[in-house]
Amino acid sequence: MPTLPIIGPEALEFYRPAPSSIVTDALTRFGVGAWMDDVLPLDPAWRVSGRVRTLQYGTKSGMKLSRHSIYSFCDEMEPGDVMVIGTGGTRGWLLGENTIHYCLNRGIGGVVTDGKVRDVRELLEIPLPVFSRGPTARPFLSEVEVVAVDVPVEYGGAYVRPGDLIVGDLDGIVLAPNEAAEPLIAEAAELQVLEKEQEIAIRERQSLAIVQDVSRRKKLRKGPAFNPKPRG
Repeated sequence: MPTLPIIGPEALEFYRPAPSSIVTDALTRFGVGAWMDDVLPLDPAWRVSGRVRTLQYGTKSGMKLSRHSIYSFCDEMEPGDVMVIGTGGTRGWLLGENTIHYCLNRGIGGVVTDGKVRDVRELLEIPLPVFSRGPTARPFLSEVEVVAVDVPVEYGGAYVRPGDLIVGDLDGIVLAPNEAAEPLIAEAAELQVLEKEQEIAIRERQSLAIVQDVSRRKKLRKGPAFNPKPRG
Protein backbone atom coordinates (compact mmCIF):
# COMPACT_ATOMS: atom_id res chain seq x y z
CA MET A 1 0.00 0.00 0.00
CA PRO A 2 1.45 3.43 -0.92
CA THR A 3 2.40 5.76 1.92
CA LEU A 4 -0.38 8.25 2.56
CA PRO A 5 0.30 11.93 3.20
CA ILE A 6 -0.03 13.00 6.81
CA ILE A 7 -1.67 15.98 8.48
CA GLY A 8 0.30 17.27 11.45
CA PRO A 9 -1.12 17.02 14.97
CA GLU A 10 -1.25 20.80 15.42
CA ALA A 11 -3.32 21.17 12.25
CA LEU A 12 -5.66 18.36 13.27
CA GLU A 13 -6.18 20.04 16.63
CA PHE A 14 -7.00 23.35 14.93
CA TYR A 15 -9.66 21.78 12.72
CA ARG A 16 -11.32 19.84 15.53
CA PRO A 17 -13.61 22.77 16.52
CA ALA A 18 -13.49 24.64 13.19
CA PRO A 19 -16.91 25.18 11.57
CA SER A 20 -17.36 23.84 8.04
CA SER A 21 -18.46 27.34 7.02
CA ILE A 22 -15.12 28.87 8.06
CA VAL A 23 -13.15 26.12 6.29
CA THR A 24 -15.30 26.70 3.20
CA ASP A 25 -14.56 30.44 3.23
CA ALA A 26 -10.86 29.74 3.66
CA LEU A 27 -10.87 27.34 0.71
CA THR A 28 -12.67 29.94 -1.38
CA ARG A 29 -9.66 32.20 -0.95
CA PHE A 30 -7.59 29.54 -2.72
CA GLY A 31 -10.21 28.57 -5.27
CA VAL A 32 -10.20 24.91 -4.22
CA GLY A 33 -12.30 22.52 -2.16
CA ALA A 34 -15.15 20.04 -2.48
CA TRP A 35 -18.47 19.49 -0.73
CA MET A 36 -20.64 16.41 -0.29
CA ASP A 37 -24.29 16.84 -1.18
CA ASP A 38 -26.97 15.90 1.38
CA VAL A 39 -24.51 14.13 3.74
CA LEU A 40 -25.35 15.13 7.33
CA PRO A 41 -24.75 13.89 10.89
CA LEU A 42 -27.29 11.55 12.45
CA ASP A 43 -27.00 13.65 15.62
CA PRO A 44 -27.08 17.42 14.95
CA ALA A 45 -24.41 17.93 17.63
CA TRP A 46 -21.85 15.65 15.96
CA ARG A 47 -18.77 17.04 14.27
CA VAL A 48 -16.05 15.25 12.35
CA SER A 49 -12.57 16.24 11.21
CA GLY A 50 -9.39 14.43 10.30
CA ARG A 51 -7.45 12.67 7.57
CA VAL A 52 -9.51 10.83 4.96
CA ARG A 53 -9.28 7.11 4.25
CA THR A 54 -11.47 5.87 1.41
CA LEU A 55 -13.42 2.64 0.92
CA GLN A 56 -15.36 2.14 -2.30
CA TYR A 57 -18.28 -0.16 -3.02
CA GLY A 58 -19.18 -1.06 -6.61
CA THR A 59 -21.79 -3.03 -8.51
CA LYS A 60 -21.68 -6.68 -7.47
CA SER A 61 -19.85 -8.85 -9.98
CA GLY A 62 -18.45 -11.75 -7.97
CA MET A 63 -14.98 -10.19 -8.17
CA LYS A 64 -14.98 -8.69 -4.69
CA LEU A 65 -11.81 -7.16 -3.24
CA SER A 66 -11.64 -10.23 -1.05
CA ARG A 67 -9.01 -9.00 1.38
CA HIS A 68 -11.20 -6.16 2.61
CA SER A 69 -14.41 -5.39 4.42
CA ILE A 70 -15.26 -2.35 6.52
CA TYR A 71 -13.90 -4.28 9.52
CA SER A 72 -10.55 -5.21 7.99
CA PHE A 73 -10.06 -1.75 6.52
CA CYS A 74 -10.76 -0.22 9.93
CA ASP A 75 -7.88 -2.29 11.33
CA GLU A 76 -5.49 -0.61 8.86
CA MET A 77 -6.50 2.93 9.76
CA GLU A 78 -4.61 5.19 12.15
CA PRO A 79 -6.40 6.50 15.26
CA GLY A 80 -8.28 9.67 14.38
CA ASP A 81 -8.55 8.90 10.65
CA VAL A 82 -12.00 9.32 9.11
CA MET A 83 -13.45 6.51 7.00
CA VAL A 84 -15.22 7.79 3.89
CA ILE A 85 -17.40 5.12 2.25
CA GLY A 86 -18.70 5.37 -1.31
CA THR A 87 -21.95 3.52 -2.02
CA GLY A 88 -21.45 2.29 -5.56
CA GLY A 89 -24.98 3.51 -6.22
CA THR A 90 -26.88 1.33 -3.76
CA ARG A 91 -29.92 2.68 -1.94
CA GLY A 92 -29.40 0.11 0.81
CA TRP A 93 -27.63 0.58 4.15
CA LEU A 94 -23.86 0.08 4.26
CA LEU A 95 -23.32 0.03 8.01
CA GLY A 96 -25.07 -0.28 11.35
CA GLU A 97 -24.54 -0.70 15.07
CA ASN A 98 -21.94 -3.51 14.97
CA THR A 99 -19.83 -1.77 12.34
CA ILE A 100 -19.75 1.52 14.23
CA HIS A 101 -18.97 -0.18 17.55
CA TYR A 102 -16.00 -1.87 15.87
CA CYS A 103 -14.79 1.46 14.45
CA LEU A 104 -15.17 3.10 17.86
CA ASN A 105 -13.08 0.39 19.50
CA ARG A 106 -10.32 0.92 16.93
CA GLY A 107 -10.15 4.65 17.67
CA ILE A 108 -11.06 6.07 14.28
CA GLY A 109 -12.38 9.63 14.17
CA GLY A 110 -15.66 9.11 12.37
CA VAL A 111 -17.49 7.46 9.48
CA VAL A 112 -18.87 9.37 6.50
CA THR A 113 -20.84 7.86 3.62
CA ASP A 114 -22.82 9.17 0.69
CA GLY A 115 -25.16 6.23 1.32
CA LYS A 116 -27.52 5.21 4.09
CA VAL A 117 -27.32 3.44 7.45
CA ARG A 118 -29.48 1.32 9.75
CA ASP A 119 -29.82 0.88 13.56
CA VAL A 120 -30.13 4.64 13.95
CA ARG A 121 -31.47 4.50 17.50
CA GLU A 122 -28.42 2.48 18.57
CA LEU A 123 -25.98 4.61 16.54
CA LEU A 124 -27.17 7.72 18.35
CA GLU A 125 -25.99 6.16 21.61
CA ILE A 126 -22.46 5.41 20.33
CA PRO A 127 -19.96 8.28 20.79
CA LEU A 128 -18.61 8.13 17.23
CA PRO A 129 -19.86 10.64 14.64
CA VAL A 130 -21.66 9.11 11.67
CA PHE A 131 -22.58 11.18 8.61
CA SER A 132 -24.86 9.77 5.92
CA ARG A 133 -27.83 10.44 3.66
CA GLY A 134 -30.18 9.07 6.30
CA PRO A 135 -31.61 5.75 7.47
CA THR A 136 -33.05 2.80 5.58
CA ALA A 137 -34.07 -0.80 6.25
CA ARG A 138 -33.16 -1.85 2.69
CA PRO A 139 -30.14 -4.25 2.62
CA PHE A 140 -27.26 -3.81 0.20
CA LEU A 141 -25.80 -7.33 0.01
CA SER A 142 -27.36 -8.31 -3.32
CA GLU A 143 -26.30 -5.05 -5.01
CA VAL A 144 -22.74 -3.99 -4.18
CA GLU A 145 -19.41 -5.20 -2.79
CA VAL A 146 -16.08 -3.66 -1.75
CA VAL A 147 -14.01 -2.95 -4.87
CA ALA A 148 -11.23 -0.60 -3.70
CA VAL A 149 -9.63 1.08 -0.69
CA ASP A 150 -7.46 4.18 -0.40
CA VAL A 151 -8.02 5.32 -3.99
CA PRO A 152 -9.24 8.71 -5.25
CA VAL A 153 -13.01 8.59 -5.67
CA GLU A 154 -16.10 10.74 -6.10
CA TYR A 155 -18.42 10.69 -3.09
CA GLY A 156 -21.63 12.65 -2.90
CA GLY A 157 -20.55 15.05 -5.62
CA ALA A 158 -17.07 15.57 -4.12
CA TYR A 159 -13.69 14.42 -5.42
CA VAL A 160 -11.84 12.82 -2.50
CA ARG A 161 -8.30 11.48 -2.17
CA PRO A 162 -6.97 9.37 0.68
CA GLY A 163 -4.97 11.70 2.91
CA ASP A 164 -7.12 14.77 2.26
CA LEU A 165 -8.68 16.81 5.07
CA ILE A 166 -12.35 16.40 5.94
CA VAL A 167 -14.41 18.71 8.17
CA GLY A 168 -18.10 18.21 8.82
CA ASP A 169 -20.92 19.48 11.03
CA LEU A 170 -24.65 20.13 10.77
CA ASP A 171 -24.08 22.37 7.72
CA GLY A 172 -22.51 19.48 5.82
CA ILE A 173 -19.15 18.08 4.71
CA VAL A 174 -16.24 20.01 3.22
CA LEU A 175 -13.03 18.46 1.88
CA ALA A 176 -9.69 20.17 1.39
CA PRO A 177 -6.66 18.90 -0.52
CA ASN A 178 -4.00 17.55 1.80
CA GLU A 179 -1.63 20.21 0.50
CA ALA A 180 -4.02 22.90 1.75
CA ALA A 181 -4.34 21.66 5.34
CA GLU A 182 -1.45 23.74 6.69
CA PRO A 183 -1.90 26.91 4.54
CA LEU A 184 -5.62 26.97 5.38
CA ILE A 185 -4.96 27.48 9.09
CA ALA A 186 -3.86 31.12 8.77
CA GLU A 187 -6.81 31.86 6.49
CA ALA A 188 -9.37 30.15 8.73
CA ALA A 189 -8.00 31.78 11.88
CA GLU A 190 -8.28 35.26 10.34
CA LEU A 191 -11.77 34.48 9.01
CA GLN A 192 -12.96 33.54 12.49
CA VAL A 193 -11.86 36.98 13.70
CA LEU A 194 -13.47 38.75 10.74
CA GLU A 195 -16.70 36.77 11.18
CA LYS A 196 -16.96 37.96 14.76
CA GLU A 197 -16.13 41.53 13.68
CA GLN A 198 -18.95 41.46 11.14
CA GLU A 199 -21.40 40.01 13.67
CA ILE A 200 -20.62 42.89 16.06
CA ALA A 201 -20.94 45.49 13.30
CA ILE A 202 -24.38 44.17 12.33
CA ARG A 203 -25.56 43.82 15.93
CA GLU A 204 -24.46 47.37 16.71
CA ARG A 205 -26.13 48.67 13.54
CA GLN A 206 -22.93 50.13 12.17
CA SER A 207 -22.90 51.65 8.69
CA LEU A 208 -23.31 49.63 5.50
CA ALA A 209 -19.81 50.73 4.47
CA ILE A 210 -18.27 49.11 7.56
CA VAL A 211 -20.20 45.85 7.08
CA GLN A 212 -19.24 45.69 3.41
CA ASP A 213 -15.60 46.41 4.20
CA VAL A 214 -15.48 43.37 6.46
CA SER A 215 -17.08 41.29 3.68
CA ARG A 216 -14.39 42.52 1.29
CA ARG A 217 -11.56 41.59 3.69
CA LYS A 218 -13.05 38.11 4.18
CA LYS A 219 -12.29 37.39 0.53
CA LEU A 220 -8.62 38.47 0.63
CA ARG A 221 -6.05 35.68 1.00
CA LYS A 222 -3.69 36.25 3.90
CA GLY A 223 -0.82 33.91 3.01
CA PRO A 224 0.87 32.59 -0.15
CA ALA A 225 -0.79 30.20 -2.56
CA PHE A 226 0.03 26.50 -2.54
CA ASN A 227 0.49 24.00 -5.35
CA PRO A 228 -2.07 21.18 -5.26
CA LYS A 229 -1.18 17.98 -7.06
CA PRO A 230 -3.29 17.25 -10.16
CA ARG A 231 -5.92 14.55 -9.99
CA GLY A 232 -4.43 11.09 -10.08
